[in-house]
This record gives sequence, C-alpha cells and structure tokens, in this order.
Amino acid sequence: DALTARIASYDDTKLKERETFLISSIAHAREALQSDPTNEGLVAVVQEAEKTHELEMEASERYKTDWRGVGMVITSVHPYIVQKLGTESGDSPVQPGDQIVSVNSVPVRMLDLQEVQALIKGPQLSSVKIALLRPSADGTWQPLESALLRKSDKKSSETLRQSMEGSSNNVPRKTSILSNKPWINLLSNKLHSDHMLQEEMRWREQEDKIVMELVNARQVDPLSSQCEFLVGELLKMQQNQDQVEGRETWCGVGIGISSVWPYTITSMGNVKVVSQALFSEAPLSVGDTIIAVNDIPLEALTVDELRLLVKGPASSLVQLTVQSTRWWDASTNKVIVERRQQQQQQQQQQMVQKMTTEGDIALQEATKFLNYGDIAAARQQIFKAEQCYEAAGDAIGRDRRNVVKNLQMRLQSEMADGERKQEEIDALTARIASYDDTKLKERETFLISSIAHAREALQSDPTNEGLVAVVQEAEKTHELEMEASERYKTDWRGVGMVITSVHPYIVQKLGTESGDSPVQPGDQIVSVNSVPVRMLDLQEVQALIKGPQLSSVKIALLRPSADGTWQPLESALLRKSDKKSSETLRQSMEGSSNNVPRKTSILSNKPWINLLSNKLHSDHMLQEEMRWREQEDKIVMELVNARQVDPLSSQCEFLVGELLKMQQNQDQVEGRETWCGVGIGISSVWPYTITSMGNVKVVSQALFSEAPLSVGDTIIAVNDIPLEALTVDELRLLVKGPASSLVQLTVQSTRWWDASTNKVIVERRQQQQQQQQQQQMVQKMTTEGDIALQEATKFLNYGDIAAARQQIFKAEQCYEAAGDAIGRDRRNVVKNLQMRLQSEMADGERKQEE
Repeated sequence: DALTARIASYDDTKLKERETFLISSIAHAREALQSDPTNEGLVAVVQEAEKTHELEMEASERYKTDWRGVGMVITSVHPYIVQKLGTESGDSPVQPGDQIVSVNSVPVRMLDLQEVQALIKGPQLSSVKIALLRPSADGTWQPLESALLRKSDKKSSETLRQSMEGSSNNVPRKTSILSNKPWINLLSNKLHSDHMLQEEMRWREQEDKIVMELVNARQVDPLSSQCEFLVGELLKMQQNQDQVEGRETWCGVGIGISSVWPYTITSMGNVKVVSQALFSEAPLSVGDTIIAVNDIPLEALTVDELRLLVKGPASSLVQLTVQSTRWWDASTNKVIVERRQQQQQQQQQQMVQKMTTEGDIALQEATKFLNYGDIAAARQQIFKAEQCYEAAGDAIGRDRRNVVKNLQMRLQSEMADGERKQEEIDALTARIASYDDTKLKERETFLISSIAHAREALQSDPTNEGLVAVVQEAEKTHELEMEASERYKTDWRGVGMVITSVHPYIVQKLGTESGDSPVQPGDQIVSVNSVPVRMLDLQEVQALIKGPQLSSVKIALLRPSADGTWQPLESALLRKSDKKSSETLRQSMEGSSNNVPRKTSILSNKPWINLLSNKLHSDHMLQEEMRWREQEDKIVMELVNARQVDPLSSQCEFLVGELLKMQQNQDQVEGRETWCGVGIGISSVWPYTITSMGNVKVVSQALFSEAPLSVGDTIIAVNDIPLEALTVDELRLLVKGPASSLVQLTVQSTRWWDASTNKVIVERRQQQQQQQQQQQMVQKMTTEGDIALQEATKFLNYGDIAAARQQIFKAEQCYEAAGDAIGRDRRNVVKNLQMRLQSEMADGERKQEE
C-alpha cells in the first residue's frame, strides 16, 4: 500500500527516473556478480535489485498507458542489433545493423530484452539517449550517440533529431582507401589546421597502402622482387621527411612492443584510449598481443614496420586490434588510441595522478560519511569521485571502479534502509496502538520466547554466525516493540514476589498480601507462561511476569524436598491491582537489601551457606556444624596469606597445627564424623585438576553452561579462598563439610569452546546418598522426559500445538531435574522441537493475520 501510494505521487518524469535507476542497479549488480560468481552476498544483491524492480514496475504499470518507444525492432538477446525501423522513422540517425550499447547511460550488456525495452519506453515526446556501434565496410565498429524522440507524430521526431545531432556536413569526406576509418575522422580537427592535418594524413595513408600491399605480397612469396620493391618504397618515404611538413613531430601511442612475432605489449605509459569495440575496464594491458594496426595484420611484418604503422601525426588516432591474455577476458578487442608526444603523456600523467588522488580522497570521505550516517554528504563525495575517475580514464584500474560501485550500492542500500526503517517504525506504532492488553501481552511473550530459544540454540553452537545474527535480530525486535509499547503498560502489575537477580531465579520473599500463595521462598522459577527462563536476564523475566491487572500468569517451579531432589510444580498467580501489591511489586523489581539476614561470621554473606541452610538439619545442629566449618575456613585463609609472605615462618607452622587440632577434636562437633565431600576426584599437586566425577549435584552457577564441571577443569578457589598456596590435604579439608550443606568452587574450564572461569555452588553429599538417590532420580526424570519428547513429536506431526507445547514443557522440567547427566543430545532434541513449535505457532499467527 505504501509503495502504491508513493508511486501514485510521482509525475511521468519522476517515474521514468525511478525506473531507469532500478534497471541501472540491476545492470551494475550483475556486472559485479559476473566478476565474482561464487559470492553469495552479490547473489543476494542481484536478487534484491530484481525483486525491487519487479514489485515497483508491477505497481506502476497502470500509470504508463501513454508511454511510447522510438519505433524500431531489435534482436531478442544481446548483442541487441537494430533489425528494422518503423515507417514513421524517416531519416532517423539509427540504421538497421546498428548495435545498442547503452540507453540513457545504462549499459545493456547484462540486461534482458524486457529491461532494455523498459529503458527505451517513456512518456510521449520525451527523448531517450542511445549509444550505438555502427559496422563499417572494413569490419570495424564506429561509435555513435543519438537522442531519439518517443513518438507521437513524425514532425516532432525529425525536429528533435536535428537539434540533438547537428548537421552531418561538419566532417569532411576523403577519397582515400582509408577515408571511412574511424581512427582518421573521429578527432580530425583536434590540434592541427585543416591543411596541415590533411597533408600529414595523406602521407600516413600512402604508407599504410604500401604496407598493406607488402603484407599481401609476402603471403604469396616473401622473397619476390615485388616485396623488395615495396620495402624500398617504404624506406624512401621515411628518408624524404621534407616532403611532409611536421613529419619530424610524428609520435607513437606510449606502449612498448616485443621485437618478434607475436608482438606483445611489454610496457605502457599513459595511453589515451578514445574508443573500443568491446566494453572492458582495461582494454590494453601488459602481456596483450597486438595482431593488427588499422586492420593491417602484423604476422608478416617486422617490428620496424609495425612501429612505422603505429607512428603518425600528434593527436591523430590509430586502431589496434588486441588479443587479451587475461583469463577473465580472453577476447579480441579493437581499441582506438590517440598518438601523443612525450610531453603530452607527461601532462596527461600529471592530470591522471591529480584526478586519482582527488578521487581517492573523495572515496575516503564518502566512506566516513556513510559510517556516520550522513547520506547527503556521502552521495556528494561519491559523485565527486566518479567525476575525478572519469577524467583520469582507464589508468585508475578495476579496483577503484569496484570501490565506487560498492559504495554506490551501499549508499542506495542505506537510503532504502532509512526509508524502510521509518516505514517499519510507523507501521509498528500503528499496529501496537491497535492491540488490546491481551494481544499486547501475547506479543511480548512470543518475542521473549524467541529470544530464549535463539540463545539456547546459540549456546550449543557458539561459533555459528547465523545463530548470532538470529539472537541479535530477536533482541532488536523485542527492544523496538517494547519501547513502542511502553506507554500502553502503565497499569500493568506483577505478582508480588522478590527473586534473585541472576539465574537460577530463586524466590526470596513474598509480598504481605500473598496469603496462602502456592509459591514459597526457596522455590526456583523454571518457566513463565511456558517460556524457559534459563537463558533470560532479570529484566526479561520481570517482563514475562508483569501483565494487565487481575490477569493470571502461569509459573513453573522446582521446590527442594527433604531427600535432596527437586519437585516440579506449576502455579497460576494473579497479577495484583491494589496499592499494597504495587509496593510489593516495586520491591520485587528493585530488590531489597533486608531480605537476607546478616551474620557476624566472616562467611555470613556467602551464598553456599544461606541458599539451602534449612535443608536436612535442625537449626541447632546445622548452626553448630557451620560455625565449626567457618572457623576452619578462617584459619585456612590466614594460612594462605601467611604463606604468601614466608612459607617457612613460625606463623605458618602455628596455623597448620591449629588445623590439625580441629580435625583431631571431632568430638567437639556433633555429627563431624558424617562430614563428606562433593563427589569429585582431585589431582595431588597444584594446579588441582578434576580427575574424576561421581554424581555431582550443582545447585547454582555464575555463568550459563551446560556442563559447569568437567574432568580436566582446574579448581582455583574454594569458598573464594585461593588454592595455589595450599596442599591437597588442606584443599580436601576446605571441600568437606556437613552433609547437604553447600560449597562454592571457582573453576577454570579447559574446554576450547568455553575457556572461562565459573563459580559453581555444589552440594556436599555422602557417597551412598549420591549414588542411590541421584541415579534413581536421573533415571526416572530421563525416562519421563524421553516419553514426553515422543508425545510432543507425535502431537506436532498431527498439528496439535497446545498438546505439543505441554509435552515439551514437561520434558524440559524432567531434564532440568535430571541435570547434566542427560547429555547434549537430549537438550538438542528439546531445542529443535522448541524451534519447530515456535515456527509453527508463528506460521499459524501469520496465517490468521493474513
């Protein structure tokens, strides 16, 4: 609709300019792709250009009913040859047999017939500029350029042609055998008076005629008397320079040639190319072979005779037929170059250097302006660079032309992006304004769910650039839409609970109005409205929980039980609407510093002490055991500091003795004999690496990692106490503690994809307890999760989205409870099903909208 409205606002001139620009973009994109056909980025650019042209031309077709062509029939494939002219064309400058090179400065080499026709057609009585190549009697192509009228009547066509072209009597005709050669007539009046140029060119033509006869004679008999006679005639003409005024000033074209056949170009100065039959960015290059001069074949000539052919009056033209040796352009090209004196070449070289430098500076400025988003300034600098490089000619080479093309494409892309972004923002604002609260909440939940699943996929393949782009796109979309919708969520509320600021999200406190809420402090949030929170940050979880007043939110939880396992629960909570709940929400969103009771111990603020402090022990017993544990930690910390100063000091010996006394006096602590570790084997020397693992129960971790502990990882600290200065026995003493209490391990990962330091909180457990309970729980949860995945797959195949979502959620809960023992394969199956579910939900939503 926006496209149709924009096109409807165009007049005929604007519409034609837009069509020409789009077809020009297609031509340049295809040119770039031809030079690098395996470049996927260029393939995408070509497809985008073709798609844009197709859409806009389809939308504008209704406005072009009165557009006309110029009354000529051309071939259906490139090269586009004029086959027939209309009866109304009269004395048109175009003739049957002419080859179309460009239309309105757009090369047609890479365009199909419909695109060329679209370039030619336009509003009645407007003009179109067509560049042509016309075949001449000697087999060469003469370049022409004509402005033709898009017809409405015969008289106006003829008037425009005369005004654009002028009279054909400006160039004098000659009776010489070479009078129809383009290298003679193209710039015939450039630097010489008519009399002087005609006299020099007459002499030049006589020499060419003798050389042509010599070539023909040598093909019959190289040793014949006719050959000797013709060679003598050539020598006489060179010796009698006084017969031609200015003969001493004759010059070449600035190229070095090998001394034997085949005559290859060995060096090049500032060669000035005036015209060429084929379009090539570098029509002459070192290594190319010259096979003819002015259509005279060189195979039978000596190098001196070749040089004689090339030389001529300064500023006159000579045609070289060149065989390219470049692998991408192995073609024969007829190139017309200008004969110039060395001083002219030096001046040209200075001009080329100046223009090239100015063009390079303009390109640098254009790049800088594009990086800063200043489109107008960038466009001005690109135009300046084009002008400079156009003045410099072919000397600038292919690289700079490609830079200009790339910047032009980038400029057009950013201009289109700017228009599209503004249109998207306007459309987004209008769409969100049309949503009610329910629809807006569904959209927000869908966006956050997309972020969660994209991050899950990226975690399994962190080097995948495609997944990185998916995550960034999902986050960007969410940010834009939430910013646009913020004004409509002033009355949204939460459920009145305080949670931790990082994953795992543990409920710390409930609001006073929660009453008999099914949620309890210590519960861990697994998902909100079926969206897993494992990969979400606090703001995203809060956004999931918040919603319209008095609406409900479904929260899946894990509750710690007395046997050390986690019991899955699911609760539907009401989003509150009174003032008291609003205050509770404020605290839950901001956090409160008074929620965690303070202790006087040096370790009172450690999470491994307070997180599950009431799990299996009575208050009295746990407090006594943890007091003893803290005293030992304090002594170990003092020992670490003392050893850093002097490992052999008397203070170190005293502290080691105090540790031994505490271990020997086990009767001072009830239950000390039941203290246990965490189920890992450790190397006997520093660095302390993990050598084996049992069923380790990880309660929490600072970073998101599927396997926070792994054989080969290095433990660098226990409860924030560095281990480098401790023995392995002292390390074991730190790790051991009351059964079911927690300890924090700072671990340096050695895995190549995750070379990070992670703080992992694990539970101390007895060996029998670890093996039996963990194995039973893992086996049970894994089996239930596998069954749920099978059911989810079946429901997806039958199109039952709701049932599939329920089974995937159940599998997630089971695998979350089973922990790291399920392995990566099952997690990947869950991720793939989640992505498939989201895709089918999005397809359904899009179909419903359509």
